[in-house]
Amino acid sequence: MKSFTFIVGQIYAGYLTFGGEDIPGTSDSYSSSMIPIMAGAKYFFQPGKGLYANAQLGVHLFSFDTPEYEFFGVTYGGSETSTEFSLGLGAGYEMPMGKNALDISASFNIVSDANYIGARIAYKFGM
Repeated sequence: MKSFTFIVGQIYAGYLTFGGEDIPGTSDSYSSSMIPIMAGAKYFFQPGKGLYANAQLGVHLFSFDTPEYEFFGVTYGGSETSTEFSLGLGAGYEMPMGKNALDISASFNIVSDANYIGARIAYKFGM
């Protein structure tokens, strides 16, 4: 009989920023950012160590800032915010180091029209 470890309750939050770029031919610039808030689980193929797969569900909070301009009496641009449902699927490897561990992982995050690949290196402290 094969045993495995399934960890529920993994929580992830962060801050990602894009842009801050100048718009060609103007003195204006734009920027956007997102805050992922996700919860999920890990499945270890060997009990509590080594290779694992993970899945996360959550939301991404988006913020877009662009310069305002008027065209035929209609104003475009400005600040916008939105919240989008997200799903993350990934894999990683956890190397035990005594009571601690080094955790290296990558995931593909599906977020409406803003899908991205994330990588992570973490040092886990034992309790």
